[in-house]
Amino acid sequence: MRRSLLPALRSALSLGLLALAVTALAASGEIAGKVVETMNTDSYTYVHVKGAGGEAWAAAPRFEVKVGDEVAFSTAMPMKDFKSETLKRTFDVVYFTGEIRKLDGSAPAPSQMANPQGGAAATPRSPHTSAAGGEAVKAIAPPKGGMAIASLVSAPGDFAGKRVTVKGKVVKFNANIMGKNWLHLRDGSASNGADDICITSADVAKVGDVVVATGVVSTNKDFGSGYRYDVMIEEASIAAP
Repeated sequence: MRRSLLPALRSALSLGLLALAVTALAASGEIAGKVVETMNTDSYTYVHVKGAGGEAWAAAPRFEVKVGDEVAFSTAMPMKDFKSETLKRTFDVVYFTGEIRKLDGSAPAPSQMANPQGGAAATPRSPHTSAAGGEAVKAIAPPKGGMAIASLVSAPGDFAGKRVTVKGKVVKFNANIMGKNWLHLRDGSASNGADDICITSADVAKVGDVVVATGVVSTNKDFGSGYRYDVMIEEASIAAP
């Protein structure tokens, strides 16, 4: 009986030491090491990195990397027990970041992928960055009792903490990031890109849908790794108009 328990005890000890090593590395704000495994989804590149102090997984907007590359990444946005539906895999911890740096001095080369709205290929962006500047959106009237997105974007302080309703076209959607779905709506209410609002929700939509979103306005939100918003709508409900 004792002998049969030894492998399990060794395994538990190894996992415990690994967790301590990764925690120690994360406390430093950055993890660096050699890529021992990598995989892609449509939007992200995942890398499994091993360094002197331990190992960890990270994900960034899709870029070119190979096993053996030396890389480094920020630990500002850890996701525990993150399940990737695309990869059909659950990660104990994966660090989402805007960029995974190559330590040989070369810049990561972003892959090109099809624009979700059709047309020419586009360089992928972080799930949190603005989608403004893409294909023009025809004017969409605000919903009854709601407001134009440009009105919210131009005076966010007037609506901080308030519940608002907007209507627009989904120009970007990323599922299950930090336990939420992230989408960008545009309604054509401004010509300079100020008709773009980032929204978090438990509901699902797809690029090209016109939807009505109702949620609470947050201002000056900083998620780390350069993901900062002057204004966004959080915990929104998404419905067809």
